Amino acid sequence: MKQDDFQETCSDLLIASLRLTLKDATKKQLEQFINTALALYNLYMKINSTKESLNVLFWLRKRLIKEAKSSTQSAPFKTYCLQEADKIERKIAMACVKQSKLRLTMIE
Repeated sequence: MKQDDFQETCSDLLIASLRLTLKDATKKQLEQFINTALALYNLYMKINSTKESLNVLFWLRKRLIKEAKSSTQSAPFKTYCLQEADKIERKIAMACVKQSKLRLTMIE
């Protein structure tokens, strides 16, 4: 794993994040943002950096919820943000169960 991978992914995430601040952000731009954030999560997982990988997921969920509350976005966009935040919430729960070595369980 090269430091360049992290720098490139962080740069891509910054650009994708800035695109979401536009009034007419699209679902495709949101998907690109999510995929880039998950790429950073995967980079941290490859080096067994659980704390940082979970921080990426928590940040991503928080950002999706923030976008869903934005007054400048359309209703379908906001709904999609909340749906994606729910998916990330589940990913967080699964990561916590895995990190606990199954001492925690998920309540469905």
